[in-house]
Amino acid sequence: MGLLNPIQSWRARRASKPETEPVSPPSRPLGGLHATGLVIGFSTILVALAFVALVGMRVSWVPLRDTADGIGLHEVREFYPLVIDGLDGLAVVASLALVGSPGYRWAIGTVVGLTAISLVLNVAHGSAYAGVTGQSDATTWGHVILASAAPTVCIALGTHLAALTFHRLAGVLGQRRDSVETREPEEPRKLLTTAEVADRLGISRSTVGTRVDRGQLTPVVKDPKLGNLFDPASL
Repeated sequence: MGLLNPIQSWRARRASKPETEPVSPPSRPLGGLHATGLVIGFSTILVALAFVALVGMRVSWVPLRDTADGIGLHEVREFYPLVIDGLDGLAVVASLALVGSPGYRWAIGTVVGLTAISLVLNVAHGSAYAGVTGQSDATTWGHVILASAAPTVCIALGTHLAALTFHRLAGVLGQRRDSVETREPEEPRKLLTTAEVADRLGISRSTVGTRVDRGQLTPVVKDPKLGNLFDPASL
């Protein structure tokens, strides 16, 4: 029987343990330093994207203007590039504003579509200007296509990169905001009755009442049943 007692006590302790492991608290959101880094990175990407977009529009301006001449739109040749590149710029802004929503696919699809149109027209203009024909070698074709397509392709890729960065930044800032809103409030301090104040200060209850009358002690609230209640921090 003496050997069974330790075994039985062990089984009792085993049964009293919870079946599931305690759940660890959720990880803390990313700190302010990381969020600041994302803001700086996003701002840098936006500035670079704006520069690339302006350069890309300027590069494609001449091919689109010459295309308008080639199809008989001489009177509006200066405005024809705005139809494609102008709408492309608006689609870039819309894609950044709609990131994370269903409309983002339509906006980025518009950017890709207009970029493809501008790309084809730029390549056609560049091949004609460089005198590339069917007899030209692959190196010449590759050089003309790459040189003509690079600016417009960079606009589309830069837009998508900026949208991804903005989506990440919005997620971090939203996580920090939610952590602040869901932070548990501090537990209120327990108020002391007259008897508890007397015990803590080592004086009688009547002395506590005398100090209240003299203004030496100030009760926080006066309860109809418990009487004067005091804040422990004010003692």
